[in-house]
Amino acid sequence: MFKTSYKLIVPVMIFLFVFSLAAPAGAYEVKTVIPEGKIQGPLFLAGESLELNADVEGDVFAAGQNVTINGKVNGDLLAAGRSVRINGEITGDIRCAGADIDYRGKVGQSFTGFASEVRLSERSSVNKDLLLFAGSAALSGVIGRQVLGSGGAISLNGPIGSDVRLWAVEDLKVGPSGSIDFIFNQKFGKRSHENVPALH
Repeated sequence: MFKTSYKLIVPVMIFLFVFSLAAPAGAYEVKTVIPEGKIQGPLFLAGESLELNADVEGDVFAAGQNVTINGKVNGDLLAAGRSVRINGEITGDIRCAGADIDYRGKVGQSFTGFASEVRLSERSSVNKDLLLFAGSAALSGVIGRQVLGSGGAISLNGPIGSDVRLWAVEDLKVGPSGSIDFIFNQKFGKRSHENVPALH
């Protein structure tokens, strides 16, 4: 697995996101599909539309207009695109950027996301920390440790193992299934989930 300093994550993700937007949208979509099977990594993918169905032994780097990861990655995933869909299991860390991130899989380590919109489904899980910078985020999966980051509107509707620490969140809601010990929203100084509006 690649070990990247958090100081390098932001410029790397911005570069990949800009690269993914550079390709002009044509009258039809050119789609690259990696079929089921096993691939020895590291694996580097770039194109207009990418779909990875194979299992990869090693790290995966993917950038495109639309990126879909269905296979298992026994390593880290670094992905960027207008639309990023992750359905498979990632045993290492996930770092992704996009206009829209939809996460439905399992990650063995931590998840970092930069996006206009982030969704974690009920069946998703993050073993360690979730770090996000998003216009809006709907988090329904299981988070093993902390949730950190900022955004315009964030809803928490799944169990979280440790604290939630957010900055400049305009609209923060906790759903009935949310299990959180401590919430700090810097903008409003909310320090417990009893003070946070519930989802309706």
